[in-house]
Amino acid sequence: QGEDTDPETVATMREAIDQDRPTSVEVLNYRKDGTPFWNQVEIMPVRDDEGEVTNYLGFQRGVTQRKTREQRLREEQQRLDTVLSNMPVVLWQIDEDGVVTRSDGRALAALGAEPDEVDGESVFDLFGDHPTIPDHCRRALDGESVAATVQAGETTLESYYEPMVDDAGEVTGVVGLAFDITQRVARERELERVKERFQRVFEQST
Repeated sequence: QGEDTDPETVATMREAIDQDRPTSVEVLNYRKDGTPFWNQVEIMPVRDDEGEVTNYLGFQRGVTQRKTREQRLREEQQRLDTVLSNMPVVLWQIDEDGVVTRSDGRALAALGAEPDEVDGESVFDLFGDHPTIPDHCRRALDGESVAATVQAGETTLESYYEPMVDDAGEVTGVVGLAFDITQRVARERELERVKERFQRVFEQST
């Protein structure tokens, strides 16, 4: 054990021994050279015929690789959360029945929703007033990758739908990413109007 070993984990093991009950914990240990590693430690009391504890059995199993993978996943999730909360995007996922299983991203606000607020709802019911979205979802559920620009009220979304496929090749759902390009479209339209005005002025002056 060392400076980053969780004292609560150590206390849990001691408490289990004091109370003569089994326990299983994951604890951070250190080698002689100071290298940290993770162990899953299981402690079980051994009782005699009268039920008295005579000794304890302890088992250790290295879980460093798993803990490292879990830490990397947490870090990747934190980076993704940072992107979703700071960029005008929506990350969403539906199952094979079209039920929303994930919805996240700052651009949800433009659609009048909060992260995870629509989870458990049918995408076909949610966007009944915008039939192109359910249509895109159906196409993706049929195995097609879809890219489209979608107008939802005053919000313009550049949307991508990708089927999720299991090992047997069956579509199990759809994951989607949508970018709020409303401001970009507005700038492009304004630029087009400016070009048209200049063109009219030019034509009138010649």
